[in-house]
Amino acid sequence: MHDIDSCFYGEVINELENGFRIKEFWGEAIAKSKGNKDKAESLYVERRARSLEAFYNLQSDDSTKIHDKLEFLESNKSRTYG
Repeated sequence: MHDIDSCFYGEVINELENGFRIKEFWGEAIAKSKGNKDKAESLYVERRARSLEAFYNLQSDDSTKIHDKLEFLESNKSRTYG
């Protein structure tokens, strides 16, 4: 397993601060944490960051440039937040 770029973790925190949470990922996190909400939040952030990274990598030919990642995340906020 590889490290996730920190910009994806930051995006997940932004989503949570804006009230956005994917119910399926949250349900999985609650189940895996056996109801421990702090652990569930940690698991959720990890899962969501991995999903953002995977989506980005599907959309990008060059996934090594931080600037491109940040632009990608910024351009997708309208889809995420409506």
